[in-house]
Amino acid sequence: MAESLQRKWYPDGLCFGCGPANEDGLRLESFPDGNEVVARWSASPIHRAGPEVVAGGIVGTLLDCHTGAAVLRAVWERDGKVPYVDGAPWVTRSYQVELRRATPLDRPIELRAKVVELDEDRAVAQGHIEVDGKVTATIRAEWRRLPN
Repeated sequence: MAESLQRKWYPDGLCFGCGPANEDGLRLESFPDGNEVVARWSASPIHRAGPEVVAGGIVGTLLDCHTGAAVLRAVWERDGKVPYVDGAPWVTRSYQVELRRATPLDRPIELRAKVVELDEDRAVAQGHIEVDGKVTATIRAEWRRLPN
């Protein structure tokens, strides 16, 4: 299996959502898939909001980190530099998450995201979570490159 973008570029990353080195984090792993990035993730009981659903904050964190993977991949493809490693960091400026239906706790979820706008220091990405072929949440996120 191919190495995730997070493990490839940030093996010591401590981000709560996607840092491979954060033992207490969600450890989301994103992979290229055409013009998108895709991830599969499974919740555990500590991620619950109720008996059978994932907490909205966890859903938002997963989507935020996953759009970040899409943005960092797009910047790398454009510039040939890995943000934070070879270039200025990119960070979330804002995001809007729509929780369309409950995300079940007991089934694997799939995340998809892609960049829809990319400028020198600004990117917009869109993504969603699907469970059993049904979209449970969507995101539109704006990212900014920090000045050097």
